[in-house]
Amino acid sequence: MADPEATPVQGHPPAERWQDLLHGAVDLYVHAEPDLVPRHGDDVDLGRQLVSWGFAAGVHRNHHSPTAERSALVRRLTGAPLVGAILANQAAGGLDPVPVDLALRHGARWVGLPTLSARHFRSTMAARGALTPVLGFGSAELELLDSSGAIRPQVLDILELAGAAAVPLNLGYASATECVAVARRAAEQGLTLVVTNPLSVMALSTGEAAELLDATGAFLEVTAYSLHPSNASHRLAPQLFRLMRSIGVQRCVLSSDGGIATAPASDILLAMACDVLSGAGFTEAELRTLIQGNPRRVLAI
Repeated sequence: MADPEATPVQGHPPAERWQDLLHGAVDLYVHAEPDLVPRHGDDVDLGRQLVSWGFAAGVHRNHHSPTAERSALVRRLTGAPLVGAILANQAAGGLDPVPVDLALRHGARWVGLPTLSARHFRSTMAARGALTPVLGFGSAELELLDSSGAIRPQVLDILELAGAAAVPLNLGYASATECVAVARRAAEQGLTLVVTNPLSVMALSTGEAAELLDATGAFLEVTAYSLHPSNASHRLAPQLFRLMRSIGVQRCVLSSDGGIATAPASDILLAMACDVLSGAGFTEAELRTLIQGNPRRVLAI
C-alpha cells in the first residue's frame, strides 16, 4: 500500500483511467460566471461541460448569489444535470430565511450557512493577511450564535426550511463552536449535514474537525482544488487523509470546487484528486464511493 504520508501532489497529469470513474460523478461544488472570481466560462459553458464529461449532477454554488434560476435555464438550454443552491452570505440575504425560502421554491437543492460573510472566516483570513476584496465583499460578519451562545432564531428558521425541502445543509465557514451547536440541532431534525474543507478554509484543528464530524454525523466534503499544487492547502493533505480514515470513507465526499480560472476544469481536478488519493492508499472502490455513491446520498438522488 502506498504511504499515506507521502507528498500528495507532484504536478503530474492525472491517469486516463480515472475518466471511466468520473462518468456518472455527482459534483457537489461547481462554479461559473458571472461571479466575482474569474471562472472558466459562463453558466451555459458549464452545462455543456457537465454533459460532455458525463456527470450525473452538479451543484452550482456561488458565494454571493442564489443559482436556482440560472441552473434551470442551463438545464433547458443544454440538458445538463445542474442544480441550484443558496449560500446565506450577506449579498444573498444573510441569515434572513425569506431568500432561502424563495430559492428553495425556485428549485434550489442545496442550502449553505454563511461562508465568506462568516465572522470566523473573515477573522481567520485577516489574521493570515489574506482577506481580499472578493473574500471580504460586503460589510457583514455573520455569527450563528447570539451573545448568550444560543442559536439565532433566523438560523433555526433556515434549518426548518432545509428540513422541509429535504435538501442538505452545509455548515459554511463558521467556528467549530458555532458549527457543533447548529449541527447538533440540525441532526436532531434529520437534516443531511456537510462540512467543507474544515482544516484549510475553516482553519479548524484536526481535533476540532474530528469532534465536529463525530458529534454530528456530518459528511466531510473534500475538494479537489484543495489538493491542487496551486493551492497552499494541499500541504494539509496528510492530515486530511488521516481525518478521512478516522471517520470512514462512507462519510466523505469528493467535490471539485471547479471553475476557478487559474486551475484546471472540474473533470481534470477530480481526476488529479483521484491520482492523489490513490497514491495515499485509497482504492478505486473507495474513490467511486467518494465521487458517485456518497454525493448521491447527500442529494438524495
